[in-house]
Amino acid sequence: MTTLEEHINRFTSYFHKQVKLVVGLEGNESLMDREPKEFGLALHKKMLLSAILDSMARIRYYGQKISNTERFVGIVSEHGSWLEGSLVSTKILRDRLREKGIDSSVLVARLDAGIAKNQASSRDQFSYQ
Repeated sequence: MTTLEEHINRFTSYFHKQVKLVVGLEGNESLMDREPKEFGLALHKKMLLSAILDSMARIRYYGQKISNTERFVGIVSEHGSWLEGSLVSTKILRDRLREKGIDSSVLVARLDAGIAKNQASSRDQFSYQ
């Protein structure tokens, strides 16, 4: 007969294995040379890792009537150690300012410059242990 501790260990090791599989994914480099770079392997890894987090959040908040956003933010803030988790994405901030008609401000210009600089220097970087 299996103990509760063995069930928990099997459950957690399943998710650890899934994350390691996603992080270890490699692809054909010629497929990743498309512009913008967000459509390459990094995007696919992010989508798969987000799906894993969503699965864990659905289990954590089972039976609670909360939105997907509340579940995702909840699991990251309650159980993660992501120091930048409460920060705002520069791309999202820029896009929301533009939606409000604020697309010629100094702030938007600085956001555009920062985004362009990061796109030029960023690489597919994930670390999981």
